[in-house]
Amino acid sequence: MEMHNELLVLLLRHHCQKFRDSCSPSLIEIMLKYYKLVPNEYYELQNKYKNENVGLIHFAGQTIEGLRIERHIPGPGQSFVERVCEEWPKGNLIGLYCVIPEINKCHGWIVSGISGERIFLLSKYSEDGKGSGCETAYMDRSLYGEDAIQITDLIFGIPMGQQ
Repeated sequence: MEMHNELLVLLLRHHCQKFRDSCSPSLIEIMLKYYKLVPNEYYELQNKYKNENVGLIHFAGQTIEGLRIERHIPGPGQSFVERVCEEWPKGNLIGLYCVIPEINKCHGWIVSGISGERIFLLSKYSEDGKGSGCETAYMDRSLYGEDAIQITDLIFGIPMGQQ
């Protein structure tokens, strides 16, 4: 049984990843739209960076359209999974990059739910890089164990009024 945040599912139905390598700007745009800081037609970040693979680190520490972007870098004894489990109950929207074992590549995702030891993720792809990335991708992974999610980077967005 999938446990996705229905508001995020609806939002992603109307969002597109316009370029093959615009994953990070697309994630930030999704966060901005989720918090209603920009209209649903907002694609300024993807239009600015186009096919540049800027990564999440590029947006870390910035405030964009009223959303503060925080990046988590695990210290000794910390993990990305622990931080996801801390931030999710606070209501902060989480963006992450993780390895997709089936294709052995990383991609950007929005956390759309956590239930028990499972994490549920949503994303967009633009395989041909011609603005066709309008189909929503769904994935769920274990948080722990042998087949656990392999998170490689993590951000969360906090609207300025909630800091």
